[in-house]
Amino acid sequence: MTGNCKFWIGSSPYLDMPLDASYIDESQLLFVADASRNECLCFNMSSKQIKKLSYPGVARPNSTFYQRNEIFVKDDGGIHKFSIVEDDKGHATATYVEKTVSIADSSCLGMSGVTDDKGNVYLLTISAKEKLVYAIDTQHQVMTKIHFPIPSVRSTQRLISCRPSLSNNNSPDFTLYISNIAENRIIRSKIGFKNMNFIKNSAVVESDFFIAGNVKKGGKNMDKVTNTNVGNQAYPRFNQMAGICFDNDNNLFTSDSRDRALYKFDENYRFEGRVDVVDGNGEKASIRFGGLEYSPRYELFVATEVNRGNSKVHIMKSIK
Repeated sequence: MTGNCKFWIGSSPYLDMPLDASYIDESQLLFVADASRNECLCFNMSSKQIKKLSYPGVARPNSTFYQRNEIFVKDDGGIHKFSIVEDDKGHATATYVEKTVSIADSSCLGMSGVTDDKGNVYLLTISAKEKLVYAIDTQHQVMTKIHFPIPSVRSTQRLISCRPSLSNNNSPDFTLYISNIAENRIIRSKIGFKNMNFIKNSAVVESDFFIAGNVKKGGKNMDKVTNTNVGNQAYPRFNQMAGICFDNDNNLFTSDSRDRALYKFDENYRFEGRVDVVDGNGEKASIRFGGLEYSPRYELFVATEVNRGNSKVHIMKSIK
């Protein structure tokens, strides 16, 4: 598989540390959370207009999530809502609406969403410090939480993703995938959610789920392990795990920031290889990956690049 970089925006004076971004194709908008500049960036790809967005109490915005004409931004103080509107020239842009909920925990990094059996949308985020998973009802601005049995506070969670939506699932459980930058691995957990609340004591981390990284045994660091599945390539050795997302075929994609690599696994988590990313001229693109998202409606990947003095946001399309 090859990824074609269809478009990118970046470099000074617009971006310093873009930790996450969302692309809204129907509005031709690219929305970026920049933690270093302490603001968000809204770029209309049709009109080429760029709008810098700050908001009351802004505190290092680090995650974005788009749902139903609304964009939610997670920062160190809570979750904020923006709305997509038209400017005086009829071009789509974004405007700040309100603070949805306060979460006074700067160890909450990453945000995703899940839809329950009644169609309600919930935002999910994790506190590594408090070992909690939060679910925020965006319509009623109600937050619920459950203990999350991660092994240690050191295992800082950066980005999260989940599947499937509960409305498409006969079980009340959903699966949570977290990239763990401390151990360079992915954690998978199943959590029960029903009647607008977590099911008590339902969060379970699957200790036997392992996709690459460093492991410890007997208190000592072992060499990076190479795991294999029958008939498939060896798992990659991550140097600095970054983004994680699923495409429409339930293939899993992960990125390595330090190694500037994008990897693909099939729906059964069997490693299929490294994805070659090329620019518009067909030349190989070297990207220091930060966040990674997938737009299922338009089958596009949105990747942030955190590269000192040359940060960018890339929109990519897979080439079969």
